[in-house]
Amino acid sequence: MRLSRSFPSGHSTIAFALATGVGQVSPAAAVPLSALGAAVAYSRVHTGVHCPADALVGGMIGTALAQFTTHTLVRRRPRRVVRVRR
Repeated sequence: MRLSRSFPSGHSTIAFALATGVGQVSPAAAVPLSALGAAVAYSRVHTGVHCPADALVGGMIGTALAQFTTHTLVRRRPRRVVRVRR
């Protein structure tokens, strides 16, 4: 067994975190950015820098971190009170 520090793929983590975070704020951008994230993950495997598990776990970590972060930020945002004039 070869010891390596390539697990997980940092490029895949960042690409999927960006795609997920921006996609939650702007749903129209979610699909194109997810496709780009998948392309980044594939490129890491295709060039031989990572094995498929490295890219897959990196993508899962990035997605989970972005979901957690956006959920936390939405919960901490102060609620706006809209006053209606009569």
